[in-house]
Amino acid sequence: MRTLPDTIDLIKKKLIGALDFYYSICETIGGKMSVWAWQKRWGNRDKGTGYRKWNHLSNTFLRQLMDLKSLWLVDQVQVNLPTQT
Repeated sequence: MRTLPDTIDLIKKKLIGALDFYYSICETIGGKMSVWAWQKRWGNRDKGTGYRKWNHLSNTFLRQLMDLKSLWLVDQVQVNLPTQT
């Protein structure tokens, strides 16, 4: 004869087993989808979408960085203040 705590433990084990099976299926499908998406985006330099977008973004970023750098590169200016005597 099974006691109530034993029955609860059995239900927990069965539930964990069912959830593990469900998570395994989700993990398998998700992994395959991830590989497929990576191949579509980065797998081919000519047809892939990731390289063109990245090059455009990196060029834009570099241009903006150079503009900021040119703003900070200001020649030093000497200021002659009158001395008090």
